[in-house]
Amino acid sequence: MDTRADTSPDRTLEGLRVLALPSSGFAPEKHYIFQPLLAAKARWNWHIDILCSAKPPKEYDQLVAPSGRYFARPMMTEHEAWEDDPQAVAKVDQLIKEIEIASGIPTGQIVLAADSKIGRGFVAPVINLGRNVTSRIVERDNREPYRAARRLFRFADEMLEACAPDLVYSYEWAKPWLFTVWLAAHRRGIPCVVVRRSKLRSDHCYVTADRLMFNVAARGLAAAKRDAKAKVSDAAIEYIRAFREQPRMVNYVKAKWQEKAKNTWLNWHVSWARSTASSMLKTMVQPANVRRVVKAGRKLFDFNRKLVRARRQKRFFSVFSPTELAAMNYIYFPLHKETDLPVNFQATAWFDQQNTIRLLASVAPNGYRLLVREHRHNFGLRSSRYYRELAQLPNVVLVDAFDSQFKYIENADLIVTENGSSGWEGLLLGRRVLTLANTFFDGAGLARKLEKRDDLGGIIVQALSQPAVGDQSAHDRNLGYMVDAEFETAFDPSERNGALGGLQAALYPLLARRGAQASGLGRLAVDA
Repeated sequence: MDTRADTSPDRTLEGLRVLALPSSGFAPEKHYIFQPLLAAKARWNWHIDILCSAKPPKEYDQLVAPSGRYFARPMMTEHEAWEDDPQAVAKVDQLIKEIEIASGIPTGQIVLAADSKIGRGFVAPVINLGRNVTSRIVERDNREPYRAARRLFRFADEMLEACAPDLVYSYEWAKPWLFTVWLAAHRRGIPCVVVRRSKLRSDHCYVTADRLMFNVAARGLAAAKRDAKAKVSDAAIEYIRAFREQPRMVNYVKAKWQEKAKNTWLNWHVSWARSTASSMLKTMVQPANVRRVVKAGRKLFDFNRKLVRARRQKRFFSVFSPTELAAMNYIYFPLHKETDLPVNFQATAWFDQQNTIRLLASVAPNGYRLLVREHRHNFGLRSSRYYRELAQLPNVVLVDAFDSQFKYIENADLIVTENGSSGWEGLLLGRRVLTLANTFFDGAGLARKLEKRDDLGGIIVQALSQPAVGDQSAHDRNLGYMVDAEFETAFDPSERNGALGGLQAALYPLLARRGAQASGLGRLAVDA
């Protein structure tokens, strides 16, 4: 008898076979998906397999023990023996075709989402990411990205066959080895979830089965609160008041930039010198390590070239005072960093930000300037030609990436964003907001949303002809519903009970539908 068919949450979640896809770029014990996974293993006796780097961190052993397995990520651009067999290739191509039909997602979306790797061709014209082995391979042959995707699909399907998971648990889907796992799992009907950091509730996370990784539970809950005209909590009212008094970044974003600020020119070069000296000593013992020394030299050159380029390009950027902004009619468009997940994975139709600027400039109404704020991450990585061409567009003004964004938001007549946090901040500050794609704050129901690209000019003219906020109390109430919904669906990943509660709330409705299926979740279809 399958006791997991019991309708209680604990019985539903008990003993699941879980394929975990943790990040290798952070200290595992500090990463926001690690502690919830560890707590779930202890509470529900999960059997966990892990897909990670070839040398997994020792902290993962407590997740995998006693009977789980490690799967090492394959090399995307390394030719494999099976590729010389036409029948084997045809079999994988048929698999990919089935996956594309089942999901409605073509392989090109994987390549675009991986634009810092196999999709370098998408960003090479707009940013200098530095050359590496992968970039050289895909630049020599533009068919190689699809061969790389084929290798990843084959690996993903074989891994799912081997571990037969009830659930795939990750921190994102955009990276190519993760995206192909999601797609292959979708074909097999295996549920997939991610744990993501909240942009509305700092230091908290949420679990979602949404492919684009939005907190759809909060979005739906906010809409339900609007329909019911529910009471807004005191915590939400305080959240809105505090932001208006002192606008602030999301904590994890703020912490990232504070950490970068500590890495001064001197600190970076001291660290580089120590690392290079160590590599040179190793080279004396093992000549094969000469590549490390060459790589270190290239790293030094790239670091200083970026600084020199950024200093020269300052002439393209303007800085305005709040008084100047208050006297100006302008549309504000903040750029994402290039190779950023919100654009290249969540808003793929808008991945070419240069083209978006041209579109916005072409529909700007009379008397309005288009202020385009560069992202800090891009500074020093673009060619001067990129900025020169944008600066020549009628009424386009480039804004310094290191100037505070909030004064530009507070005074904007209209904020346009694909799905960035500037849109949410604009709504909090009572500005008109136009979104070009799905956003994490859609539940508020306050932003204007572009449905058809041909309507862009009309919707901008219409938005600017109407008050930014018609009914202040209704506006704030809808903001409060979005805040409350996020607060009610997000949890503190470092707090065991909160993490377990967050996982249970997200996973139980998803997994309880399997009912009495004797074979577990293998046939459960999950909505894309």
